Amino acid sequence: MKRTLIEIAGVGSVLLVMSLLHSEVRSLQRHEDSKTTEINELRSILKDRRQVSTAGLLESNRKQRRCIGKLQNELTIVKSELEVLQGQLRDRTSTVERKAIEAMGQSKLLSRAVESNERTMRAREEQLRRLSQDLHEQIQEQKLVIKGLRHELARDSHGMSSQMLTPTVQLSGEETVGSGTLIASRLNQKRDGYETYVLTAYHVVRNILSDQPELRRKGIACTIYSKEGKIQRRCDMIAKRVSCDLALLKLRGRDRVNQVATLIAPEKLQQIEIWTPVFAVGCPLGNDPIPTGGFVASLANEVSGTDYWMINAPTYFGNSGGGVYNGESRELIAVFSKIYTHGRIRPVVIPHMGLAVPMSLVYQFLREEGHGYLIPGDDKRCAIASPKR
Repeated sequence: MKRTLIEIAGVGSVLLVMSLLHSEVRSLQRHEDSKTTEINELRSILKDRRQVSTAGLLESNRKQRRCIGKLQNELTIVKSELEVLQGQLRDRTSTVERKAIEAMGQSKLLSRAVESNERTMRAREEQLRRLSQDLHEQIQEQKLVIKGLRHELARDSHGMSSQMLTPTVQLSGEETVGSGTLIASRLNQKRDGYETYVLTAYHVVRNILSDQPELRRKGIACTIYSKEGKIQRRCDMIAKRVSCDLALLKLRGRDRVNQVATLIAPEKLQQIEIWTPVFAVGCPLGNDPIPTGGFVASLANEVSGTDYWMINAPTYFGNSGGGVYNGESRELIAVFSKIYTHGRIRPVVIPHMGLAVPMSLVYQFLREEGHGYLIPGDDKRCAIASPKR
């Protein structure tokens, strides 16, 4: 019985243990069910979240794709604009390169022009230097000539004045003043009086008549410088030679004029040469007759087809038409015409480079105009007043 009780106790213990185990198993099953439920809930939540995340990702992907599409479109536009800009840049670069090449060409042309101008300026400077040197030499030579002539002036100043100063007249208009030389005062028996002639430069008469056309009728004012003082007469142009700047005037009235110049004989003209001393007499700037001394510097100076003599006796505006005399014989050998000037914009007068018409051309002019009787030796029958010595 004791064994039975033990067996029953053992079975009871087993049953108790099994009961406990079943209870534990049930508890574990409940826990497992709970966990399974939690897992299912988690799976459901995860699924929902996956669905939401997938939808968000899809929407985000779509947005990104749209953004990428816009960016691609903008990139295409930018590329197109970039290509246009590159084309413009190429065109402008080509234009700039072309202009740069043209500028380089122009720069070379300017450089050549500057070099040419510099050479021209150097040549002109050299020319001016030589001219200045020549003038200095001529001045020194003139000083020597004047020094040699002073003795003669001191010995016979009265005779020189009567032979060269008093035959000089002043021709004047409203705006123009020039000079002339009395060359003859010849008796005209038919008119019972004297005909007096003045030799001058044509441009002097032309300028006076241009300023005052009425003087063609009234006559040009002529001032004669006699020992008694100034005498006012009127004169008219009776012959002209434009090509060699010569004009012959005739005084109005019949009074005799004693102070006429001694004209050089035609055959003696060949004796005039370079270094021949001369006096130029005229009325520069409206002054009374003024003499200046020098010598013949050249016998061949062609201007507009006419050969002039050059003298270095100082002359100025107003000397035109005045006489040029042989410094030794005091005979009229030329008619002063013009002065050399240098430069175009502001011409500089060169008073020691005057041009005069030689008497050889004067005599030719007188013969061709029908006044050969005024030439020494051409008409011995004419009574011509001789200058007082």
